[in-house]
Amino acid sequence: MAAPTAWALLTGLGGRHRWRLTLTYALTLSENLLDVLYPWLTGIAIDAVLKGDWNGVIPLLGAWLVHLATGLFRHVYDTRVFTLVYADLASDLVERQRAAGADPTHVAARVALSREVIDFLQTELPAVAASAVHFIGAVVMLCILSPWVGLLALLALAPAAWETRRFGRLSLRYNAALNDRLEREVGLVAAAPPRSVRRHFAYRLRFWRVRISDAEARSWGVIELLQIGLTLAALAILARDPAAASAGAIFAVLSYVWTYGEAVGELPGVVQKLARLKDIAARLT
Repeated sequence: MAAPTAWALLTGLGGRHRWRLTLTYALTLSENLLDVLYPWLTGIAIDAVLKGDWNGVIPLLGAWLVHLATGLFRHVYDTRVFTLVYADLASDLVERQRAAGADPTHVAARVALSREVIDFLQTELPAVAASAVHFIGAVVMLCILSPWVGLLALLALAPAAWETRRFGRLSLRYNAALNDRLEREVGLVAAAPPRSVRRHFAYRLRFWRVRISDAEARSWGVIELLQIGLTLAALAILARDPAAASAGAIFAVLSYVWTYGEAVGELPGVVQKLARLKDIAARLT
């Protein structure tokens, strides 16, 4: 049996799950688009309530109920989809690896690693999509509500992208070393002396996980400093002409600044997961 490409493993386009995955991702996208509207709709509701007009709450309530219905259905549906995808992936993997004459301990380790591919499809990929939708939505709404704040948000992306790129190179190298150790783990547990087993868990695995965590923490710290600066700048811009901004508009602008910051702040974690997945997919194909 020919090994599928990493792209087929990640998207399901090479198998029979294409339409199931399309539906669950479409539901996730709908949820995230509704999330983007919340600050704007909340700002409208605030201004309306302050004027004594409760009709302004109706759009927010409607969006909330649609989001609730979509999220409940997606949560129930995607568990069924991804457990089925994992069953096919793990079975095909064992068949290919046996046909290739792979060491049984390596096959067992790779089956365990293949679970991470499914976790990525079910959890991490939607999270990446959510961050992208939230980022784009926040920048668009900032440019509409306060163009100067929107421009600053775009400028702040340059140093954040540079730091994330630097971390991405480190993460790929560190994850490859970590996965090398994990592939040997079954054999060590089964046959190695206690001293070697202890060294494996207490020193070698720990060493690479700490290196990955430290690199990710540094990138997150740099991005968080940029977010602090952007929030202070947004407050200064809004304070220049307080009469021109309603309470709802101020709330919406600050909410979109925070949404932008959360989306950009997730970049190091996303890059770390992508780097790990890239190395795992190369081992499964």
